[in-house]
Amino acid sequence: MTLCYVVIVSLMKAEVWYRSRGDDLFMRNQYDEAIEAYTEALRMDKEMVACLVNRAACKLQIGDATGAATDATAAIDLLHHGGNIDSLARAHVRRGVAYAAMGELRKALDDFEAASNLRPKDEQLQKDVAALRAAQQ
Repeated sequence: MTLCYVVIVSLMKAEVWYRSRGDDLFMRNQYDEAIEAYTEALRMDKEMVACLVNRAACKLQIGDATGAATDATAAIDLLHHGGNIDSLARAHVRRGVAYAAMGELRKALDDFEAASNLRPKDEQLQKDVAALRAAQQ
């Protein structure tokens, strides 16, 4: 760890730093390292919903649909107790993508419909819901 990172970590909460580090690694397509950073942040604060949702995205990128669904479900459970609607919609989308990757199209459709209900003006979600419905016929 460089001196710059040591100074930054000392000025902010460690879990926030690890989340920021995970975000940076994700943007650089370094998914395994991002997962490690998000996991470290979650070790310190198990209710960091953004880390769960972002770790789910990383797991999707590396082909771990089961792990992605688990993380997205944990985020959804936390957000149903009060949380950001956009984060809840994002968690449903991530879990829906994971279910689709596992071939569980009915569950995927349920999650995409939940996300669409939360963000009814999102045209891409409407298209995704229609595509999932068509795939089931």
